[in-house]
Amino acid sequence: MFWGDRTKLLESIILEQRNLGYYLSNRSGVVGYIAATVYDTMAWIGPLVCQKEKVDDASKLIKSVLGKLLGKRVFVALPRNETVLIDLLSANGFKEIFSVVRMYLGSNSARNCIYFAESLERG
Repeated sequence: MFWGDRTKLLESIILEQRNLGYYLSNRSGVVGYIAATVYDTMAWIGPLVCQKEKVDDASKLIKSVLGKLLGKRVFVALPRNETVLIDLLSANGFKEIFSVVRMYLGSNSARNCIYFAESLERG
C-alpha cells in the first residue's frame, strides 16, 4: 500500500524509548502511521505516511504526536501541496522557516499518499 520497505528507518525511530510512534488501521489494514524523534528540548515529526484522501486520519496522527510534545520546539518537513496539514500546523503555532526542493531519480513512490519526510537528511 505505501510502497517501499521503511523497516530500517522506522525501527531506528520507534525502538528508541523516548521517541513516539502511532498508527491507525481499519479492517483492510494500516491506514497511516507517524513517528517523532524526541530530544531534550526539541522534536522532529516524521515520517508521516497516510493513505491518499485520508486527511482526517493524518490530522488525528499529527494531533496525537503534538499532544505528547508540549513545551518542545517541533519541526516537520512536508510538501507545499498538503495545504490542509499546513493549515492544521499553522493553527497549532507552526511557522515556515525555509523551504527546500525535493529531488529524486526514478519513480516518486510518495505520490499516492499523504506524507511528511522523516527529516531533511533521511526523507
